[in-house]
Amino acid sequence: RYTDAKDMVAYFDPDGHSLKSRFMRTPVKFSRVSSGFTKRRWHPVLKRWRSHKGVDYAAPTGTPVRATGEGRVSKREYQNGYGNVVFVQHGSKYTTVYAHLSRFRSGVTTGSTVQQGDVIGYVGKTGLAIDLCRRHDAELVGADASQVYRGLDIGTGKASPAELGGVRHHLIDVVAPDEPFDAGAFVRHADAAIAEITARGRRVVVCGGTGLYLRALLRGLCD
Repeated sequence: RYTDAKDMVAYFDPDGHSLKSRFMRTPVKFSRVSSGFTKRRWHPVLKRWRSHKGVDYAAPTGTPVRATGEGRVSKREYQNGYGNVVFVQHGSKYTTVYAHLSRFRSGVTTGSTVQQGDVIGYVGKTGLAIDLCRRHDAELVGADASQVYRGLDIGTGKASPAELGGVRHHLIDVVAPDEPFDAGAFVRHADAAIAEITARGRRVVVCGGTGLYLRALLRGLCD
């Protein structure tokens, strides 16, 4: 055991090698991996195949996101696609990226130092869909099989109150958890929402991770 001048404690073996892994396996407590690292993924907003050079974790909005290793914050900003994002530089070789944050932790700024496990932000859904809605005066119609259920919030990635206040969302919390809901019901709800939105002269952005719902809305249901 070694304690430095700042009262930071670390543990080493008899040869002086650290007993702590340089990086944590995951930066957040999550319920599932919603999108893995792949060269070919169907983009839920752009509706085309793109590479996905990262791993997305499904967790409730507001869940703390932690730095996976000690380093320096090289960027803390808003970017199209990433939304609120933090870049942490670990030495000269590695950089970790924490995107789609609902907000940053107070005190985390460009140039600040973080320790492994420090909270740097909180889970959100800021990114391309929200940015498109803001730019084009549009409203968002969700196409996610879990977000339609009222009270089912763990691991669904539902929009935060701040996001709901900035961009109007539809098809969130529309049915009870014990109420049957399938692709046909989704299409009926989505068609009604789209008709109501366009009748008010607003544009529509459809976004979500349930491919069956998107295909049913865009191509119709097979008998």
